[in-house]
Amino acid sequence: MNTTGPANRHKHSVGGRFTTIADAHSHDLAALEAAIAAGDGILAGRLDALAGRLDALEAAPVTPPPPDPWPWATLQAAIDATPPGGVLDATGREFSGGVTIRQPITLRGGTLRVPSGDGIRIISAGVTLDGVALFGNAGTEAMGIWALSAPGLVIRGCHVADWRYAGIMILETTGALVEDTRVAQIGVGVGGATNAYGIAVSNLGGAQSRDVLVRRCTIDGVPNWHGLDSHGGIGVRFIANVVAHCNRAIFITSDGAGRPSENVEVSRNRCGTPTPRADVLNTRPWNEVGITVVTGSLGVHGELNELDGWPAGNAIDVQGSGATFTGTIVTNPT
Repeated sequence: MNTTGPANRHKHSVGGRFTTIADAHSHDLAALEAAIAAGDGILAGRLDALAGRLDALEAAPVTPPPPDPWPWATLQAAIDATPPGGVLDATGREFSGGVTIRQPITLRGGTLRVPSGDGIRIISAGVTLDGVALFGNAGTEAMGIWALSAPGLVIRGCHVADWRYAGIMILETTGALVEDTRVAQIGVGVGGATNAYGIAVSNLGGAQSRDVLVRRCTIDGVPNWHGLDSHGGIGVRFIANVVAHCNRAIFITSDGAGRPSENVEVSRNRCGTPTPRADVLNTRPWNEVGITVVTGSLGVHGELNELDGWPAGNAIDVQGSGATFTGTIVTNPT
């Protein structure tokens, strides 16, 4: 057999790489051997190309599989493992049970379904919730988001629904922002009437909450009490929100220690479709009020609020507080 032809140099290297194929197709390889022995230049070129590709494949680095992007057993474990200033992206994931955030982090995305207790408890400065969904329970006093002494809190683009006591409760906090968030079905489906709040700014007897902005939020369904609420808040602003199916849409009052709300702005909100409270307190005209400012509140003001469907004379009740509202639009009094 001729061993000097241009194709013959590939005989052993290629044959060695395809031993299994050669064994299975020895009759086909007889013709290949003859072509190589005859010095078939075209075949040699093809074998050159094939050998080059094999060399490249053999030299290619082996890429290990990526690490598991979610190695934690629970959302709480993931939160605890996130360093201060870090971002935990839970987009597309669903969890059971509530969590507590103790360090300044951003929690992005994720759905929490909480069979009992509160949803997210925040006890740190600098926390951001971005696009989180929380679905709750009828547990006593349960709240979707509960924040205490959480300066710089940001709640953006969240969905909070089905909580008995409050959708979002902000306590003793300065410089918080709640925007583009939907709160729905708060205090619904419980026996009789019980106080409930869509978004409330309050305190537990400590420092009054200050400089909290709630804007472009939707509160839909707090049939037994208040959609938006300030209990002794200072510099609170309720701007461009939509409030519906609440007993009272927006309520400004003092806190448990008698300290008044001060310098609160209520502007460009749309309040409609009032819901009667399910107890003896629902006696018109005392109840079902669009915007209520309780006596003693200081410096409350606003403009361009729209109130639809409230009992005649109950669109705004300033109760002698000296609150001033301009450009109010009242439609369809009942």
